[in-house]
Amino acid sequence: MEPTIAELAQNYSLLADEVLVKLATEETHSLRKEALVVLLKELSKRDIPQEAIDCIELQLNINKPGALENLVAFVRQQPCPKCGQSDKQLNATKVETVFSLIVMSDRVSELRIACPDCLDGYHLKGNLFTLAFGWWGFPGGLYKPFMAFWNNYKLKKINHEPTASPLLNLFVRQNVPKFKLHERNPAVLRKILKEAFIKGME
Repeated sequence: MEPTIAELAQNYSLLADEVLVKLATEETHSLRKEALVVLLKELSKRDIPQEAIDCIELQLNINKPGALENLVAFVRQQPCPKCGQSDKQLNATKVETVFSLIVMSDRVSELRIACPDCLDGYHLKGNLFTLAFGWWGFPGGLYKPFMAFWNNYKLKKINHEPTASPLLNLFVRQNVPKFKLHERNPAVLRKILKEAFIKGME
């Protein structure tokens, strides 16, 4: 059972400033709207950096028309976290690889954010790795490598699309506070993109 508004207010009032700031800048995507409003009110009572309040306000407004699109556009304009070039807009894809060890086989999916050319490179690397190390394992036999090749092929076709992929939209939505907090820090933004991860990605 979720806590009531009154219980949330009581709980937040007992937390230290640094804990509230961490909630505001790292975990707002996991909080329901009512909790965000209560958290914002509590932060407003304290001597908290304005950046933390800005993060919550953006999270509260992210579903308004154009809000997510604007943030995604900002992210796409960043230099590629792999090659450093900024002449092409970033996008996101999933790269699948299969690794077999004697009789065991595992198929792994990883999120990659980069320029279209580097995304192509990630897919090629994933396929070559699977070809070298993933074709003989069980269970699944050749099924897992085939599916990895097929999924990489399908995803590679959209690397050069002019619009943001659903994966990029989801990643940005899950990391609204991080992008707001570090919007003027290119080094941190590059690290966020290089270590991109989506909760619940299959």
